[in-house]
Amino acid sequence: MIPSQAFGKNNILLWHFDPFEYDRYYEPEIDDTIDCAYWIKKSLDANGYSYDYHYGITLPEEISSYKVIIGTLGFYHC
Repeated sequence: MIPSQAFGKNNILLWHFDPFEYDRYYEPEIDDTIDCAYWIKKSLDANGYSYDYHYGITLPEEISSYKVIIGTLGFYHC
């Protein structure tokens, strides 16, 4: 990961794009259900990054302040 000083406060947007509305699956490691952004949030938090979180099928209107946008696309269902 890139050092958090490179981004500053809230220059990361975690965009939880989930067309299936709250798609979740069971994660045995925590014995609970999670969404597809769960481990990304945990990783960002554990490494000291601050970020904005947006849930929806479209990006926020104003994204020019973000240096990084991480987008989730849901789970693959077979």
